[in-house]
Amino acid sequence: MRWMNATVMPAVLVALAVGATGCRRSPVPTALAEESAGSGGNDHENAPRDNAERMIRDGRRIFRFDTFGDEAFWGDTLQLHEAIEGAANGGVGPGVSPTRASTARKGTLTVR
Repeated sequence: MRWMNATVMPAVLVALAVGATGCRRSPVPTALAEESAGSGGNDHENAPRDNAERMIRDGRRIFRFDTFGDEAFWGDTLQLHEAIEGAANGGVGPGVSPTRASTARKGTLTVR
């Protein structure tokens, strides 16, 4: 038991010493300091907001324009566009009017 204290204690002290010196703040390189001083020095403060705005902008673009290949399933396989148009407009079945489509809730639109 005594040998473990003699081995472990110096290792713990060395780890603490290395950790304490590693936590000291290192100086900012000159080029980086000049760059941030020229831009007002707020780049690091604005980075989270800029990143959040970019993510929102990218998410909107993806949601609105990316189809992830779904157009082939809904259009080619199921031919959903023809069912929505209806036989009166060159499609099949009774179709769905814009009024009916805009008032329908999830799971309530049925084809008769």
